[in-house]
Order: sequence, then structure tokens, then C-alpha cells
Amino acid sequence: MCKWCVSSFYRSKNAISADFTVFQSFGQSEQTDYEFDLVTLIDTARVSAEELALWLSDVGQTGYGRDASIGLGKFKVVEAREVANPPQDVASSYVTLAPCFPPPAGLKEGASFWRPFTRFGRHGGGAVAGPVFKRPIMLADTGAALAPVQKPAGGWLGVGIGGSGQLSAAISGAVHQGYAPVLPIDLRGWDV
Repeated sequence: MCKWCVSSFYRSKNAISADFTVFQSFGQSEQTDYEFDLVTLIDTARVSAEELALWLSDVGQTGYGRDASIGLGKFKVVEAREVANPPQDVASSYVTLAPCFPPPAGLKEGASFWRPFTRFGRHGGGAVAGPVFKRPIMLADTGAALAPVQKPAGGWLGVGIGGSGQLSAAISGAVHQGYAPVLPIDLRGWDV
């Protein structure tokens, strides 16, 4: 069963070094003291909220993002807790919290709305010796209102795409996880 989990973080200048600004590029700045929440959807049969907090804590100690190698992107997990899943009984549609690849035959005709989003993927690290870019894919952008034929059982919508050389000439087995967590909404009665 999938459950929603909220992890609270704190990011402070003191979490890295007092003199991290010497490594910043011209015109680049990073906020120093702030708190934020990360809302995730986890499969509780595979991982608990405590395990997720431990994994995120490990990432926070080493830093996250493109400038982690110069000491930026560090944070501390303050709290991690499971929260109740939103009620599904009144939902006529679902809003996506990330870009996704909607199920091709799984949506009610004329009842779903989204803005196209093109993802220009890239192979990371030393994955390939040749071309590092994947073929572009078209997704439904974050905030899409999708009306599936069947209610999503796990709190997410979308399908995985790729394999068989569809996404990459360099790695034929490359895939893209086209899934997104969704929240229920009721669009009945709206003139859209």
C-alpha cells in the first residue's frame, strides 16, 4: 500500500562552512537559512517513513544538486512522518504533482487537461561512451488534471516508457519512469 509521507528539512549556512561563498559562480547565490517540506508517496511494503528519512539524511550530509561537489546543497532532516491519504470517494479527476506520461487508453475522452512538457533526457556519469543525450519525450506537465477510466489504486498515475531503443541510441534498454503522484479533485459541475 502506498502512503503519503512529509519530511521537514532545515538548511543553514552553518550546515556546510562559514565561507562557502568563495566557491560560488558570478551571479549565483544560495539561500542560507530556511525550512522546507518534501511530500513523497512511498510504498510501505518496501520502505518506511523512517527509512526514507535515513536515506534523505545521508543525502543531506553529502549535499545535493549540481554544486554538491563544492560543499553546497547540504541539509538536515528535522522530521519525517506518514500522513493520511486524501479521500478518494469524491474524486472525478486527479491533479499531478510532477510531469507524467498519461496512460494512452486509460483516460476519459474530453475530461483530462494538461500542458505539454518536453523532457530532454541525458545519460548520467560514465553510462555511455557515445551520445549522452536521450531522445526528447513529450509528457503532461505538473498540475495536469487527469480523469482516468479507473481510479488509481496506488496514489499515482502514468506509465513507464522506453526500452527496445525507443529513448536512446546509445543504451537500448533506457527507460523513463512516467509516473507522478496525484491528488484527488472534483471537477464535476465545472464548465471546462
